[in-house]
Amino acid sequence: MNADEDIKIFDPERDEKLEERRTDDDLRRLADEMMAQRRNGNSRRACLLGSALSQLAPCDGELEALSGKYANDPEILYQIRVLATFTAESGMHALIPNQLLATTAINAFYEKLMVRAPEFYSNISDGGAFTFYYLELRKGGNTGANIGKAFAMLCDMETNEQIRALGTQIYETFSEYVKRQIDAAGFVR
Repeated sequence: MNADEDIKIFDPERDEKLEERRTDDDLRRLADEMMAQRRNGNSRRACLLGSALSQLAPCDGELEALSGKYANDPEILYQIRVLATFTAESGMHALIPNQLLATTAINAFYEKLMVRAPEFYSNISDGGAFTFYYLELRKGGNTGANIGKAFAMLCDMETNEQIRALGTQIYETFSEYVKRQIDAAGFVR
């Protein structure tokens, strides 16, 4: 075997043209996918779903049933809202049929949330709570318990079993709700 056969010549112009062609092909596929999703009504379904799920991030006064004796603790109520928002976002990412529709729904979710609760939106977009929740979500195992543990930590009550259980309950309740709403959206596959 000739050693010269293993040598590849770097041609920046050719490599640049190949990359441009790949980018153009990717953009064409994305545009085609967007048009297909609009035609079959899925884009509209995703927008409606995201907008409806923005109601899941409860405003003050809507949390008594879930928060029980913690209903008067503003920090815990805030953390419940953050967890509800995380649950909606992560559920849409995981359960909506494709990434384009998930992104559409999530964008509609946050657009509605910005109007409905601008101060809350500003706080969560700058906060790090989602990082802790995503780490727990990716761990596997008992996801609800893992999320409950992160919730208690974010409430600054890591050892409080009631707070852990509350976080678990909120995550599991809201996850089931998000799943039902996505199923009911009727995405065409």
